[in-house]
Amino acid sequence: MSEELNLNAKVTLEDGTEKTYKKGVSYLDIAAEEFPDKYKTFVGCKVNNSFAELKDILKADSKVEFFDWTTKDGQMYYTRALKLLLFRAVRDIYGNKNLNIKQSINKGVYCEIEGMKISDGDLKKISKKMREIVEADEPIEREKYAKKDGIR
Repeated sequence: MSEELNLNAKVTLEDGTEKTYKKGVSYLDIAAEEFPDKYKTFVGCKVNNSFAELKDILKADSKVEFFDWTTKDGQMYYTRALKLLLFRAVRDIYGNKNLNIKQSINKGVYCEIEGMKISDGDLKKISKKMREIVEADEPIEREKYAKKDGIR
């Protein structure tokens, strides 16, 4: 097999379309090329039926499915992002207080901030902080840690 072939990977899209891309291209770049009118609505993708981030890169021949927030998978991503946004806002306002998301209620969640009784004023502060973070357009970066380091 030639060296050039090893640098490429075949991508099969959900509709069965196949195309060859250079290994190392991001899934976002693939989405932009294949779906120029709607790629900005995508929140994630599945690669060989496993979730992947749009910024992840193509490493081998793969089946790739993109999804937006209107799908079940997209709703899961969106909900997770909102929870992370809430955690960040609480940390920024209250420092190291633990936010516990207890359970889903209808289309919302029940939360507690450890050692606090949350007032309407607190909710307004948290909501305002969440909006500030969104307006700053800060990315959500996933970091990986060894189990022993992540449990602290």
